[in-house]
Amino acid sequence: MHGLKTLFPISHTHWIVLPIAHTHAQQLRRSLMNESLAKRLEQYTIARPREVLIVTAEIDGQSDRVLIFKGFSSSLMRPTAFDPDVRVLPEGATIIAIDRLESPYNPDAPRYIQQGLTRDGIQPLLTEIGV
Repeated sequence: MHGLKTLFPISHTHWIVLPIAHTHAQQLRRSLMNESLAKRLEQYTIARPREVLIVTAEIDGQSDRVLIFKGFSSSLMRPTAFDPDVRVLPEGATIIAIDRLESPYNPDAPRYIQQGLTRDGIQPLLTEIGV
């Protein structure tokens, strides 16, 4: 047997084929999708600078809330690296919900546009602006 080959989406228009053990296929697919989704969410906030996204996620078994604004991500619950190349939403993070808010963000009086979007629920908005 030559092993399994799996097709993985790396963006909404590009795919790669990789040989991979079946037990790791879903985990790798989720990691690739999370990384590309995190980048796409950052790009979304560059295109829509009057919006702030708050992403509720599970990272390494712990809950986190990540604020994304004008292309930058920052954790609201844990330290954020000074290096913008260090991903705040790392590979393997499970995205639970995405909230859209009006900027500027005021934690004492948030102005929600939409709450509780899923990964699938945010896709039309990302596609609408071409990310």
